[in-house]
Amino acid sequence: MIKVFLSTPAKAIINFCAVNKITISNFYQIAWALLLRNLLQEAQQGFLKSLKHQHCSLAHVQQALGMPRHSLFNTGISLQRLPSASNKGSAVSSLNFEHLDGQDSTGYEMIVNVAANSETFGAALSFWTAQISEANAAHISSCFAQIVSEIVAQPHEIVAELGPLSRRDVLHIESILPPSPSGIEACVDELVTLMANKRPNKTAVEFWDGSLSYSELDDMSSRVVARLQLIGVGIESIVPVCFSKSM
Repeated sequence: MIKVFLSTPAKAIINFCAVNKITISNFYQIAWALLLRNLLQEAQQGFLKSLKHQHCSLAHVQQALGMPRHSLFNTGISLQRLPSASNKGSAVSSLNFEHLDGQDSTGYEMIVNVAANSETFGAALSFWTAQISEANAAHISSCFAQIVSEIVAQPHEIVAELGPLSRRDVLHIESILPPSPSGIEACVDELVTLMANKRPNKTAVEFWDGSLSYSELDDMSSRVVARLQLIGVGIESIVPVCFSKSM
C-alpha cells in the first residue's frame, strides 16, 4: 500500500508500480478516479500529523544537511485569522479592529495570503516581478481561483472531473493556437491517388527496410483493393489482417 501526497517522490511511485506489476499510467488512472473530498481529507490528515514537527526549523534541517542556501520550493502560504462578524457586536471592549490588508515579507517567489474566519475567506497572491511576469501571475491566480471554486462547488466529484482552466485561460490558449484545419471529406485511397498524380515520386511510406513513393503506394493499394473485391469483400466488411511489420 502506498499513500500518495504532493510530496511523494516519483521514485517511490515507480517502485510501487514495479512491485505490483502495474503501469504508471494505470496508477494515475486510479488516482484520477479519487474523490476530491477524500483527497482533501487525506491531505488534511497528513498536515495534522506533521504538526508535531512544527518546532523543528526547516532552516536548521537544511543547515545540518549542508545546503543552507538551496531553495526547496518557490511558493509559500500565509494564513491570517479574521475576527468573526457575529462576534464583533458582542465584544466587551470598545476597541474593534477591521482587516484592511496584509503583507507578509518573504523570500518566496510567490506567496498565497489567505485571510479567513468561520464565515468567509479571501485570498491574494503576492509575487516577485523579477521571477514571475505579471501575465504569468495573472494566469496562476486565475487557475488558483478556478480550482478553489471547483472544489467548493463539487467536493464529491472525482479528480478527473475537476476543471482547472478558467474561461480566461481557455480564451488565451485559443488565441495562441493556430486556426483549426478545415475537415477533408475524402477517403484515404482518394487522397493517395491525388498525391500520386501531383507528386508521384515523393516518399509516402518509409520503413527500416525500404520505402514507397506515392505512385508505388497507389499501385499496390489498387491491386489490394481489386483482390479484396474479387473475394467478395465490400463496404463495412471486417477483414482480419496478419502480416510482418516490414516492407
